[in-house]
Amino acid sequence: MPFLIRSCLGLAMIILLPSITSAQETRAFAAPDGSYTYRYPAEFWIDTEFADGSGEPTGVTASTTGNGDVVFGLYSMPVREVKEVSASTAEAYVGQYVKDFSPNWKIKFKSYTMTTMFGRPAVDMRFDERILQRTRQRRIIATIVDGKDYFLMCLYRHDKADKFGPACELAVSTARLAQVQ
Repeated sequence: MPFLIRSCLGLAMIILLPSITSAQETRAFAAPDGSYTYRYPAEFWIDTEFADGSGEPTGVTASTTGNGDVVFGLYSMPVREVKEVSASTAEAYVGQYVKDFSPNWKIKFKSYTMTTMFGRPAVDMRFDERILQRTRQRRIIATIVDGKDYFLMCLYRHDKADKFGPACELAVSTARLAQVQ
């Protein structure tokens, strides 16, 4: 192989390698109380309670002018009527979340699919949320563990779904609860 071609290939690898590597780099988010963790892409950063960066960490974000609002967070609440998530209870379980959003005319339920989170059956619900002239996707991936309802919420613009959908799936697939001693 001529020297010039080898040099060009080497230069191309030097230029491309950081972008290939950075696409696979992740960081771990840990709840302030240590109750859970999940992984997120390295290009995200920690989101906090207040816009000035103060307060407790609440999740991760990739919000910019170009991206729009991109926010991921994992939350919990007491279990309601449905006590476990399975294929047979999924519709009723999803109905609880749809009911929560029904007073808000800006948020419309679109669909759900079964998935897993924390190694358990979960539902991946998709809502459309209208903000001014744009619609963004509100994904809620939820399951029940030890009498608690856990849900990971991922917000991002529809036109950025190819970029942020996989990041949401990364968070779901790597979410872990702390072991109770």
